[in-house]
Amino acid sequence: MKISNLIHFILLLSLAISCGEESNKATGWQDLSSDIAPESRYESCSFYKEKENSMYIVGGLTSTTRYDDIWKYEISNNVWKPIVKPAGEELKPGGRMNYCTYDEISDALYLYGISEGGNASPSRILKWKLASHTIEEVAASNIPGTLRGHSLLLLKTGLPEPSLIIFGGEDAGGTKNNSIKIFGLNSKTFKELELTGNKPKERMFHTAAISSDNKMIIIAGKSNIGQHNDIWSFDFTTKTWTELLSDNKDISTSSSSSFYNKKDNTILMYGGAKEGSSKFSSDLTSYDISSKTLKVLESNAKPGELLGSSIIVTSLNELFIFAGNSINSKNEVVSNNKTWKNKLD
Repeated sequence: MKISNLIHFILLLSLAISCGEESNKATGWQDLSSDIAPESRYESCSFYKEKENSMYIVGGLTSTTRYDDIWKYEISNNVWKPIVKPAGEELKPGGRMNYCTYDEISDALYLYGISEGGNASPSRILKWKLASHTIEEVAASNIPGTLRGHSLLLLKTGLPEPSLIIFGGEDAGGTKNNSIKIFGLNSKTFKELELTGNKPKERMFHTAAISSDNKMIIIAGKSNIGQHNDIWSFDFTTKTWTELLSDNKDISTSSSSSFYNKKDNTILMYGGAKEGSSKFSSDLTSYDISSKTLKVLESNAKPGELLGSSIIVTSLNELFIFAGNSINSKNEVVSNNKTWKNKLD
């Protein structure tokens, strides 16, 4: 090859590499953090409002502080804005991750449970109507009491009435459970399902979602015996549990951040506490409910090792992660208020 041709080839190769690097930057993780943002925290309630293309967070905590504030992240503008608390019932400060569920049809957020950082706080069922910006207590004749580490889900069809579903958690005495409690939104009453047969072990800090066919999916979590690494499905019609996956180290975590993506019927998970480790996870994992397959989409993802972050996926399949706890070089747990973005395939 002539020297002139060799030089030309090298220049073209350098340009190709440069363009490739720029492309990776555009489609990979982006740090969108700004000076105007919520204070550092973890375990906030978070949800995505598609009509506004906005991410909301409610409350959260650090090792020294509990929050009762509300923030909205306008995704199109990359701007965080504080929201004045809705009129009505008091919104107590504390962690609320997994203790809230958003109904996009009625534009309302249901909340049950508050974490004070190692302790559960007595809680009521609250309903925040976003359109009227009011919050009210949803009356209950036999509210189940103090819980933490449980999951709160909304089931609109498949039961005699629209209902809130509470699974698992730990009571004030430290006892974990694997019970399913149902709160009817019309009758305003609780009942606990009496189940026999195979069922998941007692747990807290698990991942939970209602799938497109109205089944409850439970992933991982922990109990007194350690971390769980299984996936279960509950059929509300037959009132039976089915184990979908067991003994998988890729989901041996608790307090993973998760988001149910209704468009492809998948549960996306990030981070969490790992079994027998002084570090948190930095893996991005997806569980496809339809095909019953689990995939690690990315190991050692750029947002780093996190626990209790807020996570949502937009209608354009963009992933956003906000805040969370990490462990620094001094083995101290510290919170952050960073905002990260990535584009899912």
